[in-house]
Amino acid sequence: MPATLTTASTILKEVYEPKIQDQLQNEAIALKRIEKSGEGVETDAVGGKYVTFPIHVRRNQGIGARNELEALPTPGQQGYTSARIGLKYLYGAVRLTGQAMKLGQTKPQAFASILDEEMTGLKDDLKKDQNR
Repeated sequence: MPATLTTASTILKEVYEPKIQDQLQNEAIALKRIEKSGEGVETDAVGGKYVTFPIHVRRNQGIGARNELEALPTPGQQGYTSARIGLKYLYGAVRLTGQAMKLGQTKPQAFASILDEEMTGLKDDLKKDQNR
């Protein structure tokens, strides 16, 4: 009787790629488009119900191309208002057993540290949730 894959399966090795391949879309596009700045935000007054800060909301409409000696556009001005944002708190939880942490912390035993992978994934998940 010939040796087949079925009969040889007990002596064949499993070959793994050296790195975990991420199949999730982790990019937070909307969050990247928001300019991060603490300018105009009072950090001493954070607490309570809201953070209020000034925002630029309107351009000067007194602009436009003109011919020589033609009347200039009617003057305008920039527009400003206050934004009031309620405080937000993002939380994430991870649960690992001691055995999973112990067995998955070195290269010969695992592709990556289970604790590091869980924490990195949790940060990505929080970023995606905040982006939404």
